[in-house]
Amino acid sequence: MQGACSRRPVMSFCARWAVALAIFVATGCRVVSSGADERTDALLSDYRSRSAKTFPAAEVVWTPSWRSGEFTVHALTKQQLTVLERVSVFQQAGQERVRVSVDRLGANERLRVRLTLGRAPRDGERLDGLVTEAWVRRDDRPEVHHLGEVPAEVVALVNAAIERPRADSSPRTLTVPAGTFEGCIGGVHGGVPLSGVVQQERGDVLRELLEFGDDDSGWLY
Repeated sequence: MQGACSRRPVMSFCARWAVALAIFVATGCRVVSSGADERTDALLSDYRSRSAKTFPAAEVVWTPSWRSGEFTVHALTKQQLTVLERVSVFQQAGQERVRVSVDRLGANERLRVRLTLGRAPRDGERLDGLVTEAWVRRDDRPEVHHLGEVPAEVVALVNAAIERPRADSSPRTLTVPAGTFEGCIGGVHGGVPLSGVVQQERGDVLRELLEFGDDDSGWLY
């Protein structure tokens, strides 16, 4: 009898809780996802509408030195879903420390990563042993500060974003939203900073260059 008497209020509470949760999930996810999706589409449309430039062949240096303000913006497309990825480096004059920033924006992803390195990598060196701290923010969650030990998946993501893939292949001309690039080797062009990637297929992800430069612009949000 006790169970029967308590059944109605419990059911009523569960129903109210379920409705509230459904409203929260529906409205919260719609705002974040829809806004990011619209922003991504608008940026992609803008990049694709720009006048195409032609960049002549330039020597590909497989271990380039970084310069403060260098940045790249790529479109990462997988199964017709596109995420924009901006990478940049900043180094204060007279200091060895370097800040590497990676921003991602897409319908299902909003990510901001800021890594501080004790110094810039040398000779294709990975970042794992150089990272001293990181700030990571996913979607609308609070930013998380990691001092000392940084999650391996965060470092791996940044490594993949700045890695300059080595290749020994014949030069090719590639056309992407950022322009037409002559003399690309393995999808890399000598005039593009950081990863140097103009076009690359990594697994089932197509990576295409949208913009690059050395004035710390190209911000996604």
